[in-house]
Amino acid sequence: MLKAGKWKAADKETARVMCQAANRSKEEYLREKDIDNFPCTDLRTINQLWLDYSGGKFGFSVQKEIYHRLGGTRDYNQEVWQTFGDTVGWSKAGSWLYYRNITYNISDPQGHLPYSGCGWVGKLGLEWLWVLGGGWEWRGILYVDLFSRVETCRL
Repeated sequence: MLKAGKWKAADKETARVMCQAANRSKEEYLREKDIDNFPCTDLRTINQLWLDYSGGKFGFSVQKEIYHRLGGTRDYNQEVWQTFGDTVGWSKAGSWLYYRNITYNISDPQGHLPYSGCGWVGKLGLEWLWVLGGGWEWRGILYVDLFSRVETCRL
């Protein structure tokens, strides 16, 4: 899917294989402890595929670098998270986009994809998890955990 430039399908497949690698296929989402223990080999492989097929534009390591450049650390900071969302195109003018409004194009901003990479979109859809999980802050906390894991795995 990545090779063919089918970015949305690749994004969904990324979520699926990440859940599979964490033994969370049935649940179709990852928790903080799943991210903290995610296999580095699998994370490196997924990240490298995104890097290779996007010409270095997309991938978890790209997202982590943007997040850190904006002042992000392991500790969740709502202001940094909001700036990150605006930078990578997940929000516009401070308003977070619903999953159905996310675009999947190579012309999207650096770090835009993968978007649902940790499977927190799940089968319920982002809107439901947004309500159940406490909103974008909840999603941000999980991504901050993922960026920390990316760093630990030396991506």
